[in-house]
Amino acid sequence: MIEKAVAAGHATHLNTNATTLTPALSERLVKSGLDFIFFSFDDVSPEQFEIYRAGAKYDKVFENIRTFFEIRDRLGSEKPGAVLQP
Repeated sequence: MIEKAVAAGHATHLNTNATTLTPALSERLVKSGLDFIFFSFDDVSPEQFEIYRAGAKYDKVFENIRTFFEIRDRLGSEKPGAVLQP
């Protein structure tokens, strides 16, 4: 859907909590032409994070986000812009 929206000239934004973000999905998102991605990261404390985001693991989600940035950098892309927000 993102690729089709980009091809049609639409601005594209995505909000995610990154719990299921994989390296393959990160690469696909970067290559899709997505303009902006917002990562919702519920708390800086692992204990509070896991209370707010039941079933999610702080370290895994943090790693998913870090990997996304590594992939974007490796691909030499400025897009998507990204924000880590509470």
